[in-house]
Amino acid sequence: MSRIGRKPLEIPKGVTVSITKDNVQVKGPKGTLSLKKNPEVEVKQAKDEGKDVLVFERAGNLGPQRAAHGLIRALVSNMVKGVTDGFTRQLEINGVGYKAEIKGNKITLSLGFSHPVDYTLPEGISAKTDKNLLILSGIDRQALGAAAAEIRGFRPPEPYKGKGIKYVEETIVRKAGKTAGNGTAERPRLSVFRSARYVYAQAIDDTTGRVLAAASDTEEKLGQSVTGKPKKERAREVGKAIGAKLKAAGVSAVVFDRNGFIYHGRIKEVADGAREAGLEF
Repeated sequence: MSRIGRKPLEIPKGVTVSITKDNVQVKGPKGTLSLKKNPEVEVKQAKDEGKDVLVFERAGNLGPQRAAHGLIRALVSNMVKGVTDGFTRQLEINGVGYKAEIKGNKITLSLGFSHPVDYTLPEGISAKTDKNLLILSGIDRQALGAAAAEIRGFRPPEPYKGKGIKYVEETIVRKAGKTAGNGTAERPRLSVFRSARYVYAQAIDDTTGRVLAAASDTEEKLGQSVTGKPKKERAREVGKAIGAKLKAAGVSAVVFDRNGFIYHGRIKEVADGAREAGLEF
């Protein structure tokens, strides 16, 4: 027997429960809620040690019947608590410029997009703000949870800086950003940058802040040799050029820094060209 379903549910003072053929209706200080009855679970009013209670009896021991037993008891319990005390759900908004503004039943969210996000609260749900918190309240726990989940879904928290909307009690597993290691004189950091037309590469000793070598397809000497070639071929030549300069300086290994660019296209070509020149990554 379900440990939840077999527990009688006490009816607080000020709350009335009406059980009809099809519905269970609960009325209290904060409002009225109703639930469609499950044919597998019978809901009855009774007395337990002088207190008004609801008892729940299932029709049999089949799996769906056992599952419905505890479920119906939990749903009715939520209804009783909702019309008595109500429920709240708190959302935390994190991010520079991220905020929520409330006008009537509409929430306007600024979440880093090119446009504000408007959300109309469902009937029976209210909202207020407190600094970076958005606090939702209502008597229907299911509707409240659905509204909170929908708002959170506009900008779920990301794992690197935690920007976005999260539940107050939610824990975000943070990830470390992917960063290149610091370069030294023996193993400098090969930093690559690309614009719409050109590619630039520098070998940097981070301990002294000194640039050991640099190459770009904007250089006059290199530019003449790659004029008219596709961008990828030009990027590979940049990699070869800086590799040759470092090899001449006695450097044979580097730490590759793609500066946040995807390791693809011209960025990859620079790395391949440097490897061809004899550099180890």
